[in-house]
Amino acid sequence: MSSIRKNLVANFLGKFWAAAVSLAFIPVYIRFIGIESFGLVGFYATLLAMLGVFDLGLSTTLNREMARLSALPGSAQEMRDLLKTLQSVYCLGALMIAVAVALLAPVIARHWVNTVGLPTATVERVVMLMGGAIAFQMLAGFFSGGLLGSQRQVSCNVLGAAVATLRAVGAIAVLAFVNPTVTAYFVWQVISNLAGVLLVSLVLWRGMPGTGRRAAFRGDLLASVWRFMAGMSATSAVGLLLNQTDKLVLSKMLTLDRFGYYALAGTVAAGLYYLGNPVFTAFFPSFTHHLAKGDDPGLRAQYHKAAQVLSVVVLPVAGVLVFFPKHVMLAWTMNPATVANTHELVRLLSLGAAMNLLASIPYGMQLAHRWTRLGVIANAIAAVILLPALYISVGRYGAIGAAAVWVALNAGYILFYVQAMHRRILPGEQWGWYFRDVLPPVAAVSIVGAVALLLVREIPFRAGLLLQLAGVYTAMAAGALLAVPGVKAALSQALSGKRFA
Repeated sequence: MSSIRKNLVANFLGKFWAAAVSLAFIPVYIRFIGIESFGLVGFYATLLAMLGVFDLGLSTTLNREMARLSALPGSAQEMRDLLKTLQSVYCLGALMIAVAVALLAPVIARHWVNTVGLPTATVERVVMLMGGAIAFQMLAGFFSGGLLGSQRQVSCNVLGAAVATLRAVGAIAVLAFVNPTVTAYFVWQVISNLAGVLLVSLVLWRGMPGTGRRAAFRGDLLASVWRFMAGMSATSAVGLLLNQTDKLVLSKMLTLDRFGYYALAGTVAAGLYYLGNPVFTAFFPSFTHHLAKGDDPGLRAQYHKAAQVLSVVVLPVAGVLVFFPKHVMLAWTMNPATVANTHELVRLLSLGAAMNLLASIPYGMQLAHRWTRLGVIANAIAAVILLPALYISVGRYGAIGAAAVWVALNAGYILFYVQAMHRRILPGEQWGWYFRDVLPPVAAVSIVGAVALLLVREIPFRAGLLLQLAGVYTAMAAGALLAVPGVKAALSQALSGKRFA
C-alpha cells in the first residue's frame, strides 16, 4: 500500500471515529446540562479557534519542515533540534494563553455572554477552566503536526481517536455518575486534553531518529523558518477572524440558549471538516516532497488527484446536509424544537463549509510553495467586507444572516482566490480544477438531491429517516464518483492491487 493511500485510510478512520464519538454524544450532553449550558460549549469552541492565532504558524511550520527534512539524507539531528526549538516556544505561548483566559474570565462572564438561568459565578469558573483546556488542546495539535509531517499519520490518528473517545465517553460518565453540570464537563475537558498532550508528545519524541546527541534549542533554526511562520501567522490570524467572527458576534448579540442552537448547527456543518481535512493532511506532505525533488509533472498530477478525492469524499455528505437538513437533525436529536431552530442554519453553514474545503487543496499548494502573502491579502480584503456585512445581516436577520454571510464569503474564495493562486502557482491548471475536479461532482450531487426531494418523506421514526438518508447519500456518492475520471482510475488501481504514488 502506498504511503498516501495508507495515510488516507488512517486519516479517514481516525477522523471518522473522532467525529462519530463527538457528534453522537452531543444530544446526551444537552439532555444533562441543557441548551444554555451547551452554549458555553459552543463559546469554548469559538474561543479555541480564535486563540489559535497564537499558534503563530508553528504547527504548520513543524508539519512542513518535518516533511521536507524527512526527504533529505543526514537531517536527523536537525529534525530533533527543530522540534526542541519550536516546542519551547509553543509551550511558553500555551502557558500565556491559559493565564490570560483565566484573568479575563470575570470580564467575559459579566460583560460578554448573555445568560438567562446560569449564575455569573458558574460562567466565570467555566471560562477559567476553558483556559487550561484550550492550552492543552493547542499543544496536542502542535505535536500532532510533527507526527503528520514525519509521515506517521497512522500513529497520529490512532492517538487522536483514543483521546476523542476518552474525552467524549469520560464526559458522559462524569455527567451521569459524578455531577451533571457544565462545570464538571469542563473539568473533564482539562483532564482529558492533558492526557492527550502527554500521549502525543511521548509518541512523537520516541519515534524521532536517534543520533546519540540530545536535542538542543537553536536560534538559527528559528531564524530559518521565521518568514514562513510570520506569513502563516498573519494568514491564520485573518482566516480565524473570518471563520469565527460570526460566532463571536452572535455570542455577544444573542442569549446563550439561542447561541447554543447556532453552535449546534455549526457543529453539524463542521463534521464536513472531519472528512475533508484527512485528504488535505494526506496529500500536503506529498506536495512538499515533489517540490523538494523538482518533480513538476508529479506535483501537478498529485494536485488534481487530491482535489478530486476531496470532492468525491466531501460533496455527497454536504449534499445530504444542504438538501435534507430537517431530516438529518430530526434523525440525530428526535427533538422538533431543536430541528425548528437549527435546520436552516445547518443548510447554510454546510454549504459554506463545503466551499471552504474545496478551496483547501489550492491553499495547501500555496503553503507547500511557502507563499503565504496571497492568503494574507485575500483574507484581509474579506475581513474588511465581512465585519460590516455581519453587523448589518445579524442586526436584521439574526443567526440566519450570519450564516448567509459565511456562504457569500466562501463563494468569493472559490471565484477569486483560486484564480489568483493559479496565476503564480501551476498556471493554467485552474481550468482543470474547476471543470474536471470540482464542477462535475457538484452537478452530479445536485441532480441527485433535486430528484430525491421529490421522493424522501419526513417521518417521525429514526430508523426510517436514517434509511432514507443513507439511500440519498449512496446515490450522491455514486454520482460524484462517476463524474470524476481521476478518482475512478485510482479506485480501479486500488481494486486491482496496483501501486499508485
